[in-house]
Amino acid sequence: MGSRFQGHNLVHSVVIAEALDILIGSNLP
Repeated sequence: MGSRFQGHNLVHSVVIAEALDILIGSNLP
């Protein structure tokens, strides 16, 4: 169960990173 939670956390971090990258990229001129 712990490893599953860690894996989900990793995926969640990647999703957040990509979302931030999209937001920052769209804000650049």
